[in-house]
Amino acid sequence: MSYALGSEAPSCRSQRDDSTGGGLRLRPAGAAAMIRRNARLRKEYLYRKSLEGKDLAAYERKRKIRKALEEGKPMPTELRREEAQLRREVELEDDNTAVVRDHVDDEYAHAGERDPK
Repeated sequence: MSYALGSEAPSCRSQRDDSTGGGLRLRPAGAAAMIRRNARLRKEYLYRKSLEGKDLAAYERKRKIRKALEEGKPMPTELRREEAQLRREVELEDDNTAVVRDHVDDEYAHAGERDPK
């Protein structure tokens, strides 16, 4: 969608578009907000994806502690420093927090609990 420079549509605003060689290109006013929103969503996705690896590592450590407690075996040597903290976290977990969740599941995690806005 392009407009002549003198006949700008009321809902449009001129913005410099560097991807087309720096020329002046007119975009609808909502396009800039949409671009910012998409950039924010991309950053949020990457952040959640990076947290997923950390959560998985913490889950594995808790699983080893839980298994050692259930079997009555001594704690693994690599977890002895963190044993007290992990033991506390294992005791506080319930059915929902004991499993690792994907970043994909976050959006629909509470879908059946409350009505959407």
